[in-house]
Amino acid sequence: MEKNYEISKLAIMFFMIAFVSCLNVKADDFVIEFMNTPSIKIGDKAMKKGDKFNSSQPIYWTDDRQILKVKDRKGKIYKITRRGFLVMEKNRNSKIRSLADFLQKEQYLGSRSDSKQYRHYTEEEFYLLDSLHFKAYNSPSPNMSAEAYWFYNGKEVATPLKRTPDNAYYVVELGVFKDKSPQDIRLSIRETNSQIDWVNTVYSDIPIVFIPQILK
Repeated sequence: MEKNYEISKLAIMFFMIAFVSCLNVKADDFVIEFMNTPSIKIGDKAMKKGDKFNSSQPIYWTDDRQILKVKDRKGKIYKITRRGFLVMEKNRNSKIRSLADFLQKEQYLGSRSDSKQYRHYTEEEFYLLDSLHFKAYNSPSPNMSAEAYWFYNGKEVATPLKRTPDNAYYVVELGVFKDKSPQDIRLSIRETNSQIDWVNTVYSDIPIVFIPQILK
């Protein structure tokens, strides 16, 4: 009898810890680090860069290309967009109105910038504001190089890719597209060897959505 009582107490304790953790997620405050519109309505106020808001407050998007960079109390940066909310609603079949809703459903996918797999990009969109990171296929070698390529006006355009300092990720920066990407594109990444006729397509047809720094 006493053993069952102790198990019940432990179960209740773990439930309360989990419940309090959920409350903490919803009650967390975030600071707006960047936005590409002059303001955005969160809760019942028009918020601007530097303002603090509660993650449980609804976000009232007005454009599919709106983006917010927000920082939590630990200094972690999150990038969120209206399109990201819409994709999450479709995938989870539930309404996403606030940052807390998004984080609970998504468990945060690295601001949709840090990929963890290869080749599996046909539906998931990546939002390019400044740069995106995609996990590298292998460690670099003297004869190996990586490049991104896409099609523009019916012709293939290719450009070399840099890696992060630890060589773990390819870096796709906005500048690599120059004037060759007026609209959203599907991007692929491949590795080549300068010594032999060898090409390895690491990622195929990644949907890239360009997010303007200033939304007019």
